[in-house]
Amino acid sequence: MSTPSPTPPTWTAPPPDLPNQSFLTVSIIPAGYLDLFEEDFFADQAGNQSTRSVPSLAFLLRNDTTGENVMFDLGLRKVRWGGETCGDGMRVNLKVEKDAADVLRTGDVKPEDVQKIVFSHLHWDHVGDVSSFPQAHLYIGPGASPRLKPNFPFPSHPSPITELTIPPSPFGAFTHSLDLFSNGTLYILDAPGHFPGHIVAAARVGPGTFVLLGGDCCHCRESYTTSVRQIPECNHEDVVVARETLGRVREHGKRGWCALLAHETERLGECPIYPEVLREFSAVNLA
Repeated sequence: MSTPSPTPPTWTAPPPDLPNQSFLTVSIIPAGYLDLFEEDFFADQAGNQSTRSVPSLAFLLRNDTTGENVMFDLGLRKVRWGGETCGDGMRVNLKVEKDAADVLRTGDVKPEDVQKIVFSHLHWDHVGDVSSFPQAHLYIGPGASPRLKPNFPFPSHPSPITELTIPPSPFGAFTHSLDLFSNGTLYILDAPGHFPGHIVAAARVGPGTFVLLGGDCCHCRESYTTSVRQIPECNHEDVVVARETLGRVREHGKRGWCALLAHETERLGECPIYPEVLREFSAVNLA
């Protein structure tokens, strides 16, 4: 039986800049690498267990007015939750020489300076090691809390964990959005299908300009720049809904937006990496 085609998204212009609008700088933080099977990328590769190495990217968002530091995802961690070396006994090979906290320390932002961490979802290759961020308030997407366990992924973290509620509020091609800080800098967009509570974020980086942080809407650029290679059922809990979400990401790309995926290998060769920022890169350069 063929999978139904995704519903074409409609478009609602994002809210305009506020008077005296603050903006965010965005920095890419490579937080380890993992091998994924070809069948994890594309529906037409079912059963293909040859692998390719991809990064697990985290992102530092810094308010250019207040200096507040926000992380979107943390990537991989060096030590597993039971104390074993990360990668032991796992299905995939991992390489984590530096985690997100280590990378931050190479610049002028330290883990202790991060006030908030927003997680695209609670898969192990995104939640990192929150123990390095003792001051951070943690945010998870709607419906994610049932996947929390006593020791995973946030054991003994002293700061609050907030499960977000994202109301019906059209933003671009998405139907539900939340102005997280009520200042127009960061919008959280409901992006279901991959995993419960999966979200993406739209960071306002300049006048009328956003960068879309796409989490695991897909795992390869080919899937959001073209609809020819569909994402697979094996890597998404509801692939029909996930394909609809990916169609929304694709619609933003068609309109000149920059989308950054968590495992997009190409970005490492074409974008500035922390401590540099992306602000001066145009959507044309990044699309």
